[in-house]
Amino acid sequence: MKKVLIPLILFFVSTANATQDKAALVDAVLKQSSIEISIMNMPAQLSQLPAMMPMEAQQKQVLMDDVVATIMNDFNEVEVFNAVKQHFVQQGDSDKLRLVLNWLNSPEGREITQVEILAQQIDPLAMQQYIMAFTPEALGRRKMALFSDLVAASEMNEMMFKMMEKFMPAMMKGVVEIDKALGQNRISDPVEFERTFRKQITMMRDQLGPMLEMQMVATFSYMFRDASDPSLEAYSEFLASEAGQHYMALSVDSILEYGVDWMEHMLTGMAKVIVANSVNE
Repeated sequence: MKKVLIPLILFFVSTANATQDKAALVDAVLKQSSIEISIMNMPAQLSQLPAMMPMEAQQKQVLMDDVVATIMNDFNEVEVFNAVKQHFVQQGDSDKLRLVLNWLNSPEGREITQVEILAQQIDPLAMQQYIMAFTPEALGRRKMALFSDLVAASEMNEMMFKMMEKFMPAMMKGVVEIDKALGQNRISDPVEFERTFRKQITMMRDQLGPMLEMQMVATFSYMFRDASDPSLEAYSEFLASEAGQHYMALSVDSILEYGVDWMEHMLTGMAKVIVANSVNE
């Protein structure tokens, strides 16, 4: 009996130690990266959603004030961060995460992380104006090549479509509720509405890919405008590597895993705020 128990005990002890080692590795990666800062900045980004609603300016401002208050009350940055950390520990590959940590600790990695942190303070309106006026000629051949390589290595277009598809059911449910709350009744058949929206996404992927890629180049060139050329080159090489792809996938998937339920909750809350405002008017 003892001969059976000893290997089992050793197995469980080694498994526990491996989990602890991996958790410590994940802690180091998350501490050195810009992920935690990005999570802390999510309420500010989410608070811009009312600006895209089909409402009059005065109603929109009222809604924005209420939604910002709702986000501040409901959004728990610590909970999100812990969910991301848990996903990294469960799904992450230790060998690849060590390579990620090596990159983050490199001079180029530290420079890119610092630029990413500073990018959290970017004025969305200023960036939008820059993107609308963007031309490859104004950027120049060298920078254009660097940022094109960076967009290609990050596979950001595919990740954006993946996020849209993942969030779609929650988004559709929220949009239908908001449409009803506004009393517009433009969505008579929610199932057909979602089917049409999915077709539009497929068309965007097939037909608008080059245009979206150019927009991502413009976005990256604005966000990373202060990064040095050697660091941009190193960043592209890292993102194109297996470790870089693993890191990007973990980052996106962890947010998606947590965010779908929260997005549905938030959009439902927006619909309730709209109804409350319409009753009080």
